[in-house]
Amino acid sequence: MKYIFSSFTRNMFIVLLVAILILEIIVGLVGYIKKNEVEVMLEKNLNSTMHSYYNNPEIRKSWDITQHEAECCGVKGPKDWTVITKNDSLPHTCCPDTPDDGTCTTHLNHYKVSCLEKMKTLFNRYGAIIGGVGVGIGAAQLIGVLFATCLARSIRKEYETV
Repeated sequence: MKYIFSSFTRNMFIVLLVAILILEIIVGLVGYIKKNEVEVMLEKNLNSTMHSYYNNPEIRKSWDITQHEAECCGVKGPKDWTVITKNDSLPHTCCPDTPDDGTCTTHLNHYKVSCLEKMKTLFNRYGAIIGGVGVGIGAAQLIGVLFATCLARSIRKEYETV
């Protein structure tokens, strides 16, 4: 009875490792396939929040942090802000060197890179790193499955010879 239980446990361990590995592969493939949909959703959300910049302090703070840290301006560029403000003013975080009066305009030195492009670049850069880590973990799990299978066979052979 002891052997049956331990054999069942070993086999279940192998099955669970394989199931987890298959699920990780599926999630990775879905993430890769849905990559374009994520970019479209990102652009849509950036555009919708941009229109609330001057009315919502939380959105303003998020945009300010994004533009300051990523050194970018607007969804597709600084001109996005001129459509909203109806003049040449930009949020102060679009200018690396904001003047003493806190104003930032298209006539001053401002970030010309769009925040959407910056975010796509970041997602692609870190997505590759995350993908690489995932492949490494998957390889380690595959080795674990192989070792568990070898161990189960070794134990089974020892039991049969006794």
